[in-house]
Amino acid sequence: RLEGVESITRLEVGDCMGPGTSLSGNPMLDDVDGFASLAQLGDLQILGNEALVSAQVLGVLATNGAGPLGDVEIMWNTSLPEQAVNTALDELGVTGVRTVCGNSGGTGPCDCGIE
Repeated sequence: RLEGVESITRLEVGDCMGPGTSLSGNPMLDDVDGFASLAQLGDLQILGNEALVSAQVLGVLATNGAGPLGDVEIMWNTSLPEQAVNTALDELGVTGVRTVCGNSGGTGPCDCGIE
């Protein structure tokens, strides 16, 4: 259980395995939740989770008064509303690199950057 976790340096959910859109995600994962006490998160990466419809962790961070995130990559989650992700990130702030693309209703194409 992750309800008691208050701080995470880097959270990675899914992965990019090579050039283009070759992914290794979690095809059945529909939410990133269960972090009720999370108040600090450094970097966030959510990649290639086809069933993901909510990134509740962003709302929890805002509710708990978290400061800005570091680097953020939220890409190729084809059921996750990109506009909602961008709104949540605007509220939290991002101090590092922010890459949001290839999600539901969003911009594309995007590339993982691995050569």
